[in-house]
Amino acid sequence: AMVYHSLVTGRATRNVSWVHIDLNTNHWSLPFHGSNRTEQARYAMMDEVVFVSQGAREGFERLFGNISRRRVQHNPIDRDAIIAKARQRQVEKSRFTVCNVGRLVEQKRQDRIVRAAALLKQRGVEVEFWIVGTGKLEQQLKALLARHDVQDCVKLMGYHDNPYPIVNAADAFLLTSDSEGYPTVVCEALCLGKPVV
Repeated sequence: AMVYHSLVTGRATRNVSWVHIDLNTNHWSLPFHGSNRTEQARYAMMDEVVFVSQGAREGFERLFGNISRRRVQHNPIDRDAIIAKARQRQVEKSRFTVCNVGRLVEQKRQDRIVRAAALLKQRGVEVEFWIVGTGKLEQQLKALLARHDVQDCVKLMGYHDNPYPIVNAADAFLLTSDSEGYPTVVCEALCLGKPVV
């Protein structure tokens, strides 16, 4: 998006770019720009750069310095709507359950859940993990489940347009990502009173 935006800045009287991750920790955008210098120049074209969190802003500043006007604007969280949606259906569980919600991509690192489940199973700990989401690593994750023999305690729940009943039924929420700008799923889990790991 930033590459495209840099090509059309003349079409607007004001140009604002949104940064939703700590680019210093996870510089996923670098291949699209070719170099830090080129990316920095494109951001410098903006009238303002808005960050989802203070951490995302600080990471950006470490990477690019003090270019453009910058501010933090958190994602809005509608607590009442989340609670209402969580009550729309009941989700059954049979043992202590830990939930994760996210795309099945490298950044989200759900492979860590599989390894934790294998370790806990080996120690005789009764726990079930629910992973809500889909993505390009789904087949790899299924293979990892089989390799560690944890299909009985790690459930791939697939995509749900309303994951809140699943999160609400769980005993805890687990975030395994390598990096996040501002993990909205954590805020949503906290709205439902879930402890977060």
